[in-house]
This record gives sequence, C-alpha cells and structure tokens, in this order.
Amino acid sequence: MQRGYCLLYLFVLFSAGHCLESCSSNADCYFFNTCQSGVCQHKGLLPLSTPELAFMLILIIFISLSTSLGIDSGASTLAFIIVCWGYQVHSALPISLIFILGGKLAGFFVNLSTRDKDGIPPIRFDIASVIVPPMLSGTLLGMMFNTMTPVFFLLITIAVFAVSYTHL
Repeated sequence: MQRGYCLLYLFVLFSAGHCLESCSSNADCYFFNTCQSGVCQHKGLLPLSTPELAFMLILIIFISLSTSLGIDSGASTLAFIIVCWGYQVHSALPISLIFILGGKLAGFFVNLSTRDKDGIPPIRFDIASVIVPPMLSGTLLGMMFNTMTPVFFLLITIAVFAVSYTHL
C-alpha cells in the first residue's frame, strides 16, 4: 500500500512540475499562471482567489497535524505547492521553507512553555546548539543550488528523497 502512495506522489509531482517554455495565450499556461510576453508567469500573490485561500487552509491544517505528530512535512508541502498552487519548482522551494519554518516555530514555542515533572523543558538546548548550525548551513547551500540546478534534476532529487523516506 505504501508503494502505491509513493508512486502516486511521484506521478503527481512529475506531471505538475513541468512548465511551458512559451505560450500564446493564458489557456497554454498552468492554472494561477498567465501568459506574459510569450512566457507563462505565476500571478502575483495578492489578491488571493477563493481556491488559493482553500488550498492555504488545507495546507495549514496538514502542517499543523504533521508538526503535532513530529513528522517532517517538507516534501509533501513542496508537492502541494507545486500541484495545488501551480508554482514552478524553483519558486516552490523557498515558499515551502516559509511554511515549514512557521510550523517549526509554533512547535518550538509550544514546547518552550511545557515542562516535565522535574520542571525541565523538553527541548535539549545543548543538542540543538550542535545540530542547528549544520542544518542552517545545509539550507543555505540548498537554496544556492536551487537557483543553479535544472528543474528536472530537482524533481529527481525530491523523488529520490521521498522514496527513501518510505523505505521501499
């Protein structure tokens, strides 16, 4: 069953991750995109349309649930932004990081106010001080590589990580 979900995820990601190089009208472009000077461009952020608001609500609920369960929602959030909002991969990566950051900050502040029976917070700041700097460095390097890497390679990399997380 898990393999079926993974294959469906990969199919949806690859089918939505492509973008048209040229267009002649808005009908040639993916939804939430318009044809501008012969190239498909995503519409501006504001004003938000009703489908965009609905997708945002669904994404907030999904991230809330995954954060409360301690599950990383990065790959799923990225796929959601590509498929539901019609962003290209290069634009979707930074947007997904913003959503993930919001979920992680909310979880941090909730855990900061909780204490165990001895009055100790559940966050081990000594471990965090060792883990967080390499994670931030990796994020910065990843964002630099995002701007230089072809879309097809990014989609393959995302797919490989998604498959590796399902332990196929």
